[in-house]
Amino acid sequence: MEAKLVGPSRIPDLCNLIDTWPAVVIDCETTGVEPYQGSETLGVGLGNLAEDGIYYYVPVRHRDADNVSLQEMSLLGSVLEKKPLVGWRVKFDLHFMRQWILRIHSLYDVVVMCRLVSRTENPILDLKHQANIQVGYTWSKEEVAKGRNHMEKFSVNDVGIYCCEDVQATSRLYHHYKGMMNEELRKLFALESRLSKLLFETERRGIPFDFSSVLVQEETLFSTMEN
Repeated sequence: MEAKLVGPSRIPDLCNLIDTWPAVVIDCETTGVEPYQGSETLGVGLGNLAEDGIYYYVPVRHRDADNVSLQEMSLLGSVLEKKPLVGWRVKFDLHFMRQWILRIHSLYDVVVMCRLVSRTENPILDLKHQANIQVGYTWSKEEVAKGRNHMEKFSVNDVGIYCCEDVQATSRLYHHYKGMMNEELRKLFALESRLSKLLFETERRGIPFDFSSVLVQEETLFSTMEN
């Protein structure tokens, strides 16, 4: 695997390259797991779903990198908006990318594929575990894997390689699971993928409701229970 670090000046070239890809595998490295409560994106890993070889890491908030600006990330986002996006727990990554990707073409969660093809009721839904047992994948940056709850302490080069390996592992699992699916499972996965997109949009935008109406319903419920 070849991991390429993409600086600000190379964003237009990366956008032109992605424009030729049929689908994009994504992964975010972050400072935490709460995108709406202070956790931030350190960088984004990207790969062509149709090829296995070269992957790209775009630094956003590294202490030792030539980070890409919000404007440049928005340019990248405008290209990603036109592409099917594939990821492991892909909604998690897209919440961290919400500033750059304003609309979603389609999304495909490899975790859903894992559930559909699993022969056990409660499979271990961990990327490292599944990649290892399903396709024999191992990571070269074990120290980063062990310290992934504190990614900001590692160098951009180490995090970039680790992230690109996540992307490669996700891509290989996608193709592996797809090969295990019969026609009925593929139809079900297509349905689940449309649902995943709706769930993501609902999570991001929220659901409008009339609070005063909720209070009325609450009073009615309590009154009914008392009677």
